[in-house]
Amino acid sequence: MDLSRLASIPLFADLNEKQSQVLASILNEKSADPGSVIFKQGERAFSCFFIISGQLHVTVKGEANQPTRKVATLGPGEMVGELALVDGGLRSATCKAGDEQVTLAELKRDDFEYILNAGNSFAFRLLDTISVGLVTRLRDTSRKLMMVVNAEG
Repeated sequence: MDLSRLASIPLFADLNEKQSQVLASILNEKSADPGSVIFKQGERAFSCFFIISGQLHVTVKGEANQPTRKVATLGPGEMVGELALVDGGLRSATCKAGDEQVTLAELKRDDFEYILNAGNSFAFRLLDTISVGLVTRLRDTSRKLMMVVNAEG
């Protein structure tokens, strides 16, 4: 991955030169055409993505008779699929490119574990960022769940 593209991702903007070079060698840059699927709900998760340009739409399919719902639109600088780095489980949502081409940086779970095992400060900063993102999304989901429960009750 090109170092200037890496610097466009806020999480990585203030890395030193050595950290940037290591990360650039690990991240895979990918492009996705408008409307193309990045990953599907229920698939095994092996990586997360950082959005360099464009937008991604995140949707969730409910039970058999429930419609698919758009739950988020994400843009440049945001991360998606980070649960893959934590547990490597199944995708909890489907993610598609928006109305324009999307450029992503992919971080595979194996490479993330390599970074963590290195034990440097960047590894802990990345882990902290992922944790904060997960907690924020969990709080938002809990708030929405309470609104549904209150509306039904």
